[in-house]
Amino acid sequence: MSTDTNSRWPGFSDEEALAWSQVLIHHSPEPQRAMLKALMNDTNNEGRAVRSQSWICTATAAREDGFTPELYRSLFEALRTIKTQNHPSHPANRTITHRSHIPGIPYESELWADYPKRVFEEDFRPEDAAELTLLLADPKFPKRK
Repeated sequence: MSTDTNSRWPGFSDEEALAWSQVLIHHSPEPQRAMLKALMNDTNNEGRAVRSQSWICTATAAREDGFTPELYRSLFEALRTIKTQNHPSHPANRTITHRSHIPGIPYESELWADYPKRVFEEDFRPEDAAELTLLLADPKFPKRK
């Protein structure tokens, strides 16, 4: 982590804040109105990080667990390949929705904290690390009916 931080994303360099913002526009932890999401995307495309408190909190928690923006993106790409009905712990089963909003999926540190270690230290492919993480977490989540 860089010690050169900015006031819009405390604790993050401008470059790191923009990288997280560019990932979180696609994997937002909360629902967003489509028009707002479009404006946020424009901000990112202009080279400025979106200042969203929930995004900053998500990026901070994920970074503390060992995630980089690229690894966070790879997690969500891997999750798309895993059937939600096979795993009660799959985060898509807890998608936050709101009428007229694009859904959001919150980051759950207690679920994903070991994912970076599995990828970076144990050489799991992101897809396999995600599947194993869900499999180990499934007993903690109620079965869907």
